Amino acid sequence: CMDGVLLMELITDEAGDVAPRLSDVSMSAEQALEDHALLMNYVMRMLCAGVVHGDLSEFNVLVDEYGPVI
Repeated sequence: CMDGVLLMELITDEAGDVAPRLSDVSMSAEQALEDHALLMNYVMRMLCAGVVHGDLSEFNVLVDEYGPVI
């Protein structure tokens, strides 16, 4: 983020297509717990940096081969 401009990166899946939204992904309960913990860590890091996501939901989180991406 620079001078009020936020640069976003294209997040893709293994095939190079746009990564699916979290709302469109099925996963095991174990994976869901792992991803939830990771997302909570991301939120904590944003709060520590003084940043708040104004519309954080399962529709605004993508999932790539490494897990959820805000």
